[in-house]
Amino acid sequence: MSLHKGTHSTSFSAACAARINRRLLIVLALIPGFTLFHLICSNVITDSVVSTNNINISQRSRPTVDNISYRGQKTDKEDGIDESLNRGENISIDNSQHQNDVEDNSKSKENLKDENLDQLVFERKTLRKAKNFSINNTLYQTGVEVNELELLRRVNKLSFNVKTPSNFYLEHPYFTPNPSNMMRYTSSVLRQPDSSCGQAVHIIVLSHPRDVDKRNAIRETWGSVAQDRPWPGKVLSLPVTLTFVLGTESPEIQDEKGEPLSDKQAQSQAKGRGHDPQLETDVRSEPGDILQFDMIDSYTNLTRKCLLALDWILSSCKGVQYIVKVDQDIFLNVPLLLTFLKNHGKSKAIYGFIYNGGSVNRKGRWAVSEEIYPLDSYPVYASGTSYIISRSAAVTLMKLCSHYPYFPIEDAFITGILATVGSIDRVHMRGFSYWKQPKPEPCAFVNDKIYTGNGMDETDLRSVWRLQIDRGRSMKC
Repeated sequence: MSLHKGTHSTSFSAACAARINRRLLIVLALIPGFTLFHLICSNVITDSVVSTNNINISQRSRPTVDNISYRGQKTDKEDGIDESLNRGENISIDNSQHQNDVEDNSKSKENLKDENLDQLVFERKTLRKAKNFSINNTLYQTGVEVNELELLRRVNKLSFNVKTPSNFYLEHPYFTPNPSNMMRYTSSVLRQPDSSCGQAVHIIVLSHPRDVDKRNAIRETWGSVAQDRPWPGKVLSLPVTLTFVLGTESPEIQDEKGEPLSDKQAQSQAKGRGHDPQLETDVRSEPGDILQFDMIDSYTNLTRKCLLALDWILSSCKGVQYIVKVDQDIFLNVPLLLTFLKNHGKSKAIYGFIYNGGSVNRKGRWAVSEEIYPLDSYPVYASGTSYIISRSAAVTLMKLCSHYPYFPIEDAFITGILATVGSIDRVHMRGFSYWKQPKPEPCAFVNDKIYTGNGMDETDLRSVWRLQIDRGRSMKC
């Protein structure tokens, strides 16, 4: 009995003590300073011990220019390259976190207007005014944003492959050169470029003496890289030279539709007139990037004009590895093209949009008589709007051209017939334009989807260049 009573008394005392302890803990829990003591006494935190070393106190700080993020951008850790900026997406500064900080911060507005916030305001105003940039505006970022590695990745997305001519052409007697010289491609040089021309890539633009405005538009836009100016936001992997190739012609030597006359018509109308003095004065006042030959500048003389330019470059510009021929209505994506040549260029090849041959016209502007070319179709050849010739290929072309009668269709003769005879590879490149192709979307240049676009007048050239400057933001590329 005594043991039982002692046990009962002990249990009763323990129950009373537990009831008192619970009440005491409740009272202590109401006091904030004893919260941690309450948790310890009630054994709530036995599985997860809290120490002051594991407590991270988050301190708010105002964002700076370096840590402001942009909507739609990937971080360097995600992709290695800032894709959205490379694509020229419409970039806006995300200030939501900054606004929350301002609301929660008890500091005055005057203290918030520090140097970093002033810089943010400046950048936002600059982005809004991007679409109003002029050609020579220097407010845009001058640093390289798309490096060579990223350009190469974009180049590799544009397929290229070698197109070979049919054995039918190789076996035809016409494609065996005449052992004797049938043509001489010589002409006096009236004017040649002032600066040296030993750069790795030499771009020649076939122009007309009257087209001063078109030449100026090229100099101010994509051709400005030849003046040691950077391309907005993209790296140039090879040095470049730009030369405009001209002949001579009186302004009146054209038909009623404004088209150049044939050689015979032009020579007959020009006989006794001499050169136009005003036209010669205009050409002489231009920058020193003119190569002018003493020959009538007509459509049928394009073959002569182009071959004369190739011969002059080979003899005067020893360091040139590639010659890029473009018409003056072309916008040329120079950074993308240079990256391709540096990484995929071959020593004996012609690059461009390669046609799979084509039928021969016997009448009209592109007529070729059977005496000049007896076949009914051409071998594969590059579109004359723009193409590239490697140096060794150009040497081969110049060795062969004099062993054939004069051929008036420049692209079919130089990049088709002569290239076939000389076993020169024709490399078809997706992204090169061709004749009658619709005018490209300007964003295609910003996003590096194409190398060239044709049918561009002076306004188009400047518009595309402005888009390069503002990284495509004005058109949300």
